[in-house]
Amino acid sequence: MTTEKMIEVMKAYTKGEPIECKMILGEDNWGDVIDNPSWDWLNYEYRIKSENKEPTYRPYKNIEEMYEDIKKRLDENYGGMQHPVFSGMWLKQKDYDMMTQITGTLNDSSLDHQEILLGQVWIRLEKAFNDYTFLDGTPFGIKVE
Repeated sequence: MTTEKMIEVMKAYTKGEPIECKMILGEDNWGDVIDNPSWDWLNYEYRIKSENKEPTYRPYKNIEEMYEDIKKRLDENYGGMQHPVFSGMWLKQKDYDMMTQITGTLNDSSLDHQEILLGQVWIRLEKAFNDYTFLDGTPFGIKVE
């Protein structure tokens, strides 16, 4: 860690920002720094907690939200080129080394029934969120800002 980064972490601490630390040699468990840290940079790593917050995701509310998010992902990954919405949109099952493509959608708003067709199986959006990821490992859902 650079001296500048160390100073940045210590300044954040003096401003009351939450700081985390973990042993350099040991488990990869970050814990909150509570009071008066010793700043033992030889044995511990320190970081500003808010800087390292992992993004959180939630299931898609409906098929329209899913379409918009997937279109946004494709635009970001393919530079706005023309593409069908589901061009190459494959998902990976979390518990198995199996990939499947989204081949259809069901949007029955009268029954509040939102499903995707993965191969030949219809799955509700909530279950797809729990059981599948995009191929890059991100959850099959929308990022919560």
